[in-house]
Amino acid sequence: QISTGSDRDSEMSWNAAANSSDSVNITDLPGVGDKARYRTSTGGDVYSRKGKMYCSAGLLGLADPQGDFTATRGLALATKLGALCSKVYAAK
Repeated sequence: QISTGSDRDSEMSWNAAANSSDSVNITDLPGVGDKARYRTSTGGDVYSRKGKMYCSAGLLGLADPQGDFTATRGLALATKLGALCSKVYAAK
């Protein structure tokens, strides 16, 4: 699932991830937009910002074996999802 926007809701989602004090579960992801972060445990949630535009990318169903589409996890998965946000920024 990819979500993009430059509205207040998008900014609030970004702020929640960017300012998370849960550093064990949220880690910086270099090379995506101006700044990006991802959920360390799975890599399945990426939040990024470029200027005033925000992008979040997530792979749904990671906890459900029936809905699990990839064995890739962590940084490798976050990098793939982050690349989708980079494509969104490039298309803007």
